[in-house]
Amino acid sequence: MRLRPVREDDATAMARIRREALRERAADAYTEEQLDSLTSDIDDGTPIAVERESFRTAVAVENGAVIGYGTVHPDDGQIHAAFVDPEHAGSGVGSRIIRELETFAHEAGTDDLFVLSTPNAVGFYERIGYRSVGEETLGEDPAIPAVRLEKP
Repeated sequence: MRLRPVREDDATAMARIRREALRERAADAYTEEQLDSLTSDIDDGTPIAVERESFRTAVAVENGAVIGYGTVHPDDGQIHAAFVDPEHAGSGVGSRIIRELETFAHEAGTDDLFVLSTPNAVGFYERIGYRSVGEETLGEDPAIPAVRLEKP
C-alpha cells in the first residue's frame, strides 16, 4: 500500500468507498434516514469533490486500486474525511492516512487537529491519539450525531 496525492480520476472510487464505509461500518450508529442524508450526494450521482483550494487529500492505493482516502484543511486543523474500503478496515490503512494528514497540517503550521467523527469511528481515533471532547450535531433535517475529537 502506498499513499499519493489525489487525482481527478479518483472521484468515483472515493465516492464508492465513502458510501460503502458509511453503509457497512456506521449502520449501527445511524438511522436509515441519517445514512441517506450522509450519502445522498453520492447516491444521486453528484461527483465527490476531489480537491479544493486549501484542502489536502491523501489517497491510499494498493495494486492500482484506491482503498482509502482522507482530507484535511490545514488552515483550521479539521480532518474532513477519512474513509477506508470496508475490505481493508483494520489493516492500518486508516492510521497511515491520518498520519499523512497530520503531516500536511504540521507542514502548514497547524499542530492542533480535530475531527467530527461518526460514533462508530471514535475508538479508531482514540487509538491513534485523539481525545473525545464532546458531542455535536451536524445538519438539521435529519440531525446527524457526531463526536468531536482533538489531538494537539
